[in-house]
Amino acid sequence: MSIQETPQQFVEQTSCTEVITYNEHKNKQVVLIDCGIKHSLLRSLLDRDFCIHRVPYNYDVTNIKYDGIIISNGPGDPNQYQSTINNVRKALPQKKPIYGFGLGHQILSLVSGGKVKRMELGHHNNSVPVRENKTNNCFISSQHHNFIVDNSELPDG
Repeated sequence: MSIQETPQQFVEQTSCTEVITYNEHKNKQVVLIDCGIKHSLLRSLLDRDFCIHRVPYNYDVTNIKYDGIIISNGPGDPNQYQSTINNVRKALPQKKPIYGFGLGHQILSLVSGGKVKRMELGHHNNSVPVRENKTNNCFISSQHHNFIVDNSELPDG
């Protein structure tokens, strides 16, 4: 990061700048909050059976009719995404599903009243085994993050 760049500038450089709609002919409407989404994740979402309204990280999602919200992954400190946090908090009373990937998960934790903190050493690895408890299946995953949700700070419920 150069001296002139701030964490906020990373999301401004990686998020879309206007609403982009994909699969308009589908019935289910999903708002995708773009915090710097990886193209592979976007391609995977486009294979699903719903219309996607991809919106900038600072977009008020209550301006769109939707059946659910997805908050994407992206760069930087989730605590710096105040406009995203405030907009998702405004959407909570609608009691519709909200899902977060990576940074999106951390933003959702902040919306819920939790805390996210920087790890002493980041976690960067391409071959991390992950076991699904319900089926006992094991998968190899790629994990790259510098922040974690502090479980002790999450409120009950």
